[in-house]
Amino acid sequence: MKKNLFTFPFITITILSGLMTVCLQMTVSAMPLFVVDMGVAKTLAGSATTACTLASLFFRPFAAGITDKSGGKKAAIAGSCIYAFVFLAYQFCNSMGLLLTLRVLQGVGMSLITTALGTVATAMVPKEQMTRGMSYFSLGNAAALSIGPAIGLWLVQNYSFSALFLFGTTISLIAVVFLLIIKTESQNKTCKKIPENNGSFMKRAAESGAIFPSALMAIMILCQTSLSTYLAFFTNSLSIGGASEFFSLNVIGMIGSKFILGKACDKFGEKKVSMACGVMLTAAYGLIALSGFAGELGIMAAGILYGFGYGGFYSLLNVAAVRKTNDNNRGVANSIFFGSKDIGTAVGSLAWGALTLLGYPVMYGVATAVIILLCILFVSSLKKVGKENE
Repeated sequence: MKKNLFTFPFITITILSGLMTVCLQMTVSAMPLFVVDMGVAKTLAGSATTACTLASLFFRPFAAGITDKSGGKKAAIAGSCIYAFVFLAYQFCNSMGLLLTLRVLQGVGMSLITTALGTVATAMVPKEQMTRGMSYFSLGNAAALSIGPAIGLWLVQNYSFSALFLFGTTISLIAVVFLLIIKTESQNKTCKKIPENNGSFMKRAAESGAIFPSALMAIMILCQTSLSTYLAFFTNSLSIGGASEFFSLNVIGMIGSKFILGKACDKFGEKKVSMACGVMLTAAYGLIALSGFAGELGIMAAGILYGFGYGGFYSLLNVAAVRKTNDNNRGVANSIFFGSKDIGTAVGSLAWGALTLLGYPVMYGVATAVIILLCILFVSSLKKVGKENE
């Protein structure tokens, strides 16, 4: 008999994951403005984001240990409490030193929240519905990545930084309340204590089977930073529009992919679906590289193709990262997976900046080649799987 996927705890965790991502993304767009508002030089505006990202990355192994030892629910509550404290403390921040300290704390909280909520969600989803379940779980994050920065800017421009920080504090406290309420049998299994001789983080990481799909995730995010950072510059250099439309259509495609991915995998199998996603990703980057010929319509077509391809590939890589792990290593697997996104973002920002010296078409041509390699590696790693039985 098919188990019910859409339980109250699963829906709650999915919504909370999206809301906490909104809280983070609000600060991504608003924090540089806050730095300048404090009278700090614009050249240091990006350091607040860097501090948060690096703190999250370096704390990942500890977040994995805390999640696996104390349980995903407790770790998520701890991370949400840190978020609430940080957003409240932002109200009284008046120096760059204090701000960077708070951003480091927020990075720690982010590491705990993403690792813990991903672990809890993995435990809640029946194995036979893993692709569909994780696809829906990542739906909130996909939407939050787009609306979070917009909400942050809207609050600052129409109200104040205090309103932004109050909103973040409120959402964080709401998350704590709901995390205290929900309780499931699956989650209790996730909260088992890890034996003392369970091994080091690296040993458990190797056993989890998450390293290869997470490495591919880092590569995909690395390529994604070429779009988020330089697409607007590229279109401006060509005197064409389409950059803002690209990101809007990207979100539509990404959300759409979450609804059809599970059924597509049921019908055609993961290997064929991953090939289709790879073709869409490759086509999207190819159209962007050829924007001088494809024009604004090409950019817009790339947006919808990229949304479907990226959304599908993201979920498939997420499932691959947690598929082989056991209860005691779920935190490690999720930690590696989400940490790979931090690495991809950090490396991509530097790598693509250097390639812009050769011109944007060359840069996006390289990104297209990297995406093709990524798709080949992932499809080759998949065993022939039949249709998933729910």
